[in-house]
Amino acid sequence: MDLLASHFRPIGDYYERNVREWVITLLLFPCALFFCLSRGSLTVLDQVDFILHKAGHVIFGLLGGSFEISGGVLMQVVLPLGLVLYFLRRAYRPGVQLTLFWLAHNLLNISVYAADARARKLSIDGSTRPHDWHALLTQAGLLEYDTVVGNSIFLLSIVCFGIVMLIPALMWGDD
Repeated sequence: MDLLASHFRPIGDYYERNVREWVITLLLFPCALFFCLSRGSLTVLDQVDFILHKAGHVIFGLLGGSFEISGGVLMQVVLPLGLVLYFLRRAYRPGVQLTLFWLAHNLLNISVYAADARARKLSIDGSTRPHDWHALLTQAGLLEYDTVVGNSIFLLSIVCFGIVMLIPALMWGDD
């Protein structure tokens, strides 16, 4: 009997641990699905991202040139990515999942904005300020590829959302 007991863990402990590891995924999956299917719809999270975007223009604008234009997008990527790396280094699974989800959401919004570069129908804040992606893609000589750029960023967003859903299988150890 002792031989069997040493090879098997109690069922309750096993399921409790596995369910606990997947709770965040179960909560984030419908949100990720909603964001991807309603690409461009405004949510409460977008208000936080908007403030972050505007702060990026101010902070990176201190460097001048293209940094002022790209600062909003840079901040939307750099801050969440930095937090992902911070939590990853500490092997803190919930932190990695939540901040990678935030990065994926930001990438999704960036993809919509980039794809609008030629049309310039989106007015992020109602100002007459130039469209960031119109200016960036014009400088790079890629304005005619705005939808390709936008769709590529959208694909990257979907990949990030997919990784978020797989984090419990990819990272193990205690929270």
